[in-house]
Amino acid sequence: MTFSTVKWAWVNIPRLETGKRVLITGASGGIGCETLRLFAQSDAFNGAHYFTNGDSLSRLIAERSLKASRIQIFQSDLTTSRSSQDLINAFAAWAGGIDVLVQLSGGGFVIQLRGMN
Repeated sequence: MTFSTVKWAWVNIPRLETGKRVLITGASGGIGCETLRLFAQSDAFNGAHYFTNGDSLSRLIAERSLKASRIQIFQSDLTTSRSSQDLINAFAAWAGGIDVLVQLSGGGFVIQLRGMN
């Protein structure tokens, strides 16, 4: 990540249009939690994905400064196309579609987003 990328994120993420739908894979790690914290400052609907341990996400959502009603936690093993599609479908059903995908998960996130609203 370059300085310009970090600067862009700090300036633009909190200004996302109201109602944008953001899914963050690998959100339970350090970078993922901080990314979620940034997006949660906006009026976006935020999906936070984890694979094996979502405790850090639960602690983050408990912070009073975040808009917890606009955050949903999703557990999924993203090593297969089927489980990846299931995650996208679950998020889209909750949020009404998907506008932004932030992929921070390590593994093989295999999915095609064609036709998503």
